[in-house]
Amino acid sequence: MTVSLITGCHRSGSTWLGKTICYASNSIYFWEPFNLNSPQLYKSLISSSLNNNKYWYPFLPSTHQFWPDLIRVCSKRRLLYSNISFSDFFADSPKRTLFALKKAVALQFSLLTGGNIVIKDPLMLFSVEPALESSAVDNVVILTRDPRAFYTSVKKANWAFDFSHLLPVTSTYPHLFKYHNLVTHKSIQGSLLDLESVSLLWNILHEHILYLSNLSLVTLFKYEDICADPESFFPSIAQSLFGNDFTFNQEAFSAYLLGLKDQPSTPEDKKGVQMVRRGESKAISKLWLNRISETESLSIYNSCHKLMNFFGYSR
Repeated sequence: MTVSLITGCHRSGSTWLGKTICYASNSIYFWEPFNLNSPQLYKSLISSSLNNNKYWYPFLPSTHQFWPDLIRVCSKRRLLYSNISFSDFFADSPKRTLFALKKAVALQFSLLTGGNIVIKDPLMLFSVEPALESSAVDNVVILTRDPRAFYTSVKKANWAFDFSHLLPVTSTYPHLFKYHNLVTHKSIQGSLLDLESVSLLWNILHEHILYLSNLSLVTLFKYEDICADPESFFPSIAQSLFGNDFTFNQEAFSAYLLGLKDQPSTPEDKKGVQMVRRGESKAISKLWLNRISETESLSIYNSCHKLMNFFGYSR
């Protein structure tokens, strides 16, 4: 069994990639343990240590209790039910508890019946190194995205960001020290969605991705390259994740990718069909070109050009 992590720049297709690969290789889709919006019960079933996490992009050192808990869940294929009072969760919030139980039951069933495990969580980006050091994951795929596309995507989603979440990581990693004063300044301004702030966020994420690219068990992929030729890239990414320990169902993958899967029987399946973009990934990856002004595009390039050049994003 291989435990792999898909992470990287937010809004870069990690859900699309994770769900499609899991469907085509009978692997387990392990959804975002670091997501602050996930119900407390769901996080507690993975590791109670997550209950104290208050950051969207946390740094959890290799000595943190989360890593042995994650190893235990993956190796024993069993969520951590001990010391959890379901009645307390129901008393606090019945609706969120039912939602959490639905996710937990689905994950538990997958753990018992599936093969390799794919953890999909862009929020784990700054904990990639500890995850590898603790042997909680075997390898990592990291996704990058053009900063101009990232800007239009977060604007469309109204995804304003509070920079106080990055204070711990910009004071932990030496290669991010240069951003710390600016992050400190922006952290007192609340949630931000202006062009300068989004460019700063992209730079910080990709500065760390550049750092992680030197690790032997990390493989980088550009979202735009995957969208341009998914039929070639998906099997290649699966190979990066699992080595030879998987069977890639090309026929099922092609049907899923093109949205030709049989009529979905559940809402979750319907969502899955949506996520494969019905074979229009190449066009969708370029939609940002019509959603950004030349002035905005130039401003982002001026702010991000050093890292853009490294990752192959042209002017």
